[in-house]
Amino acid sequence: VTADGKTIFSVSDRQNLRNIFRIDADGKSSSPVISVENQSGIAPALSPDEKWLYFIKQTENSTALWRKSLISDKIEPVYE
Repeated sequence: VTADGKTIFSVSDRQNLRNIFRIDADGKSSSPVISVENQSGIAPALSPDEKWLYFIKQTENSTALWRKSLISDKIEPVYE
């Protein structure tokens, strides 16, 4: 949850893949943050400055720590 309490990042299992969604606190609007075919995004965690969303990316053969910029939408591995 963001510091202002307006946005929640949560994992949802849709089509047998776990992916991360951004949800308004009132629950009226949600959109995928991480949603990639044949991969799962789990365990979302915001950086203290709320500029990055860290998550674990899983495929059939690997698990890695990634992060996504909430400013520019850049996605990059942190640890594989």
